[in-house]
Amino acid sequence: MGGDKYLDIIIVTSEPFPEGGAATNRIRSYCKGLSELGHTINVIVLKPSSMYVNKREGSIDGYQYRYATILTEWSTINLWKKLVKFIVGIYKASLFIIRYARKNKTNIILLISNNPIHILNYFLVSKFLGINYFQEKSEFPFVLNNRTLIGKCYAFLYTNILYKLFDGFIVMTESLLNYLRTKSKVSAKFFHMPMTVEMERFNNNFDAILDDEYIAYVGSMGGNKDGVDILIKSFSIVSHEFPDIKLLLIGGGPETDLLRLKNLANNLNLQNKVIFLGIIERKLIPQYLCNAKILTLSRPRSLQSTGGFPTKLGEYLSTGKPVVVTSVGEITNYLVDNESAYIAKPDDPKNFAEKIITALNDYEKAKIIGNRGREIAASNFNYKVQSLRLEKFIKQES
Repeated sequence: MGGDKYLDIIIVTSEPFPEGGAATNRIRSYCKGLSELGHTINVIVLKPSSMYVNKREGSIDGYQYRYATILTEWSTINLWKKLVKFIVGIYKASLFIIRYARKNKTNIILLISNNPIHILNYFLVSKFLGINYFQEKSEFPFVLNNRTLIGKCYAFLYTNILYKLFDGFIVMTESLLNYLRTKSKVSAKFFHMPMTVEMERFNNNFDAILDDEYIAYVGSMGGNKDGVDILIKSFSIVSHEFPDIKLLLIGGGPETDLLRLKNLANNLNLQNKVIFLGIIERKLIPQYLCNAKILTLSRPRSLQSTGGFPTKLGEYLSTGKPVVVTSVGEITNYLVDNESAYIAKPDDPKNFAEKIITALNDYEKAKIIGNRGREIAASNFNYKVQSLRLEKFIKQES
């Protein structure tokens, strides 16, 4: 157990839960770790998810989660109903927190949302209860991308007022920590917790799931956050030297983005070689990743990549498979090119393709590099290691 002082933590999130993307996996990993250490965790879910229509609450990995509203298919309801659900969700979540915290010795409210109304509301709840109020941050605020005069004014107010409402922050990168120090109140506390991963999910010898050998990517297809278009262009170069290998893309996104990527693959004559698998259940992800020849992340330079650290990279490394990734953000703080991963230049399809080809041409060496990457993940990103650090930090601040 984690000591004789047990924690009672309320996490409020606008991320889908318990199934979702990288942010959801991160929440689940440290909640599981804290629960295994004997602490009480309640996750309050604000954002409806179509995967759990009409679900009110549940338990997973030894802790509880509950939805703030009865759910419906979010995309099929009109704006006014969304607004009503938003308000009702905040009210019910706040009421639960107040009632629960009065009966229990809750140590901290941890918010995982950038919505200014959420930030203000749960600040008031935390002050009413006299509980520390923290925010988990894994990326620079998107408001900094605003280029209009009004947008810049809003970004200034957002970053110079709202961050001062928090008693502290749990942040994924050092660059993000240094930025928030300039925006928060003087007494705010900071904890740097890099990406976390449940490594045992990737320990099994999974049966092959496809007949063909393939390179894989898992994540969002929306926008250009992970440079999926760069990956497809790189794969067109790889495909000339390795015509039998496929590219497997796992994940979803807006129809316009998916259509754009499919058209790109078709224009490069890759329509039979690039497989758009779509969104799959979380439990199936390890089988697909562990059976890939190479795992890829061609993330470009951006505000997001500078301040964030991709959770999927930890999952990639946990498989022990060779990983090809770009040198953005703080990735090179942990990984060394040609030693623990293949690290390419960002925004350079040709260089990314060269790294993949290098790995495929000497796959015995690539497997050694993959195993070294797994050792890096075990030392730095294992949820058990990070949960112990997080436990110690919260105990000091509560």
